Amino acid sequence: MYATREERQGNVPDIHHLRNNGVIWGNLEALGQMQVVLEALDDKTYSHIAKPHVQSSIGSHVRHINDLYLALFNGVKGNQIDYDQRRRGHEIETNRATAIAETAELAEWITTLNFPHSDTDEVSVLTETTLATNTISAVSSNWAREWVFVATHAVHHLAIIRIAAGLQGIVLPVEVGIAAATASFIRGDR
Repeated sequence: MYATREERQGNVPDIHHLRNNGVIWGNLEALGQMQVVLEALDDKTYSHIAKPHVQSSIGSHVRHINDLYLALFNGVKGNQIDYDQRRRGHEIETNRATAIAETAELAEWITTLNFPHSDTDEVSVLTETTLATNTISAVSSNWAREWVFVATHAVHHLAIIRIAAGLQGIVLPVEVGIAAATASFIRGDR
């Protein structure tokens, strides 16, 4: 995992015991990658839309990633996750300092988890499923599956962020946006 600014300054509790929980650790790695990205950019690069190649700013992708984590956070209370509750146009899309702070808060929250439920506990997931109408489907899932989804979805958006940054001349570490299975393949583990 990438060290957060707090870890580098020695102001964060030891979280290495979480390595035994691959689901949580994978989410911390994704948020750690996002912190590296946020610290590598300036405010202009963060909010720039590199049209015609991409249609959203890096900030929009960061907001989207964090919105999915907030859906998990909010879902714990009612055992229902609604990924479509998004904050489009929120200041996090244009204010890198807000993004850095919120991403750190989400990572800190994850480090406090003893999993809000057991891995196999069911959760209801709400999501819109059609373009032509406002059709909301509720499907059964489990908490571990949803944590895996959010982590892999974050990595997917980090790959897009990597492209958007590259279009602006910013070179990010090679690991940013690489899926876990791809990293295993590169290492020769698969």
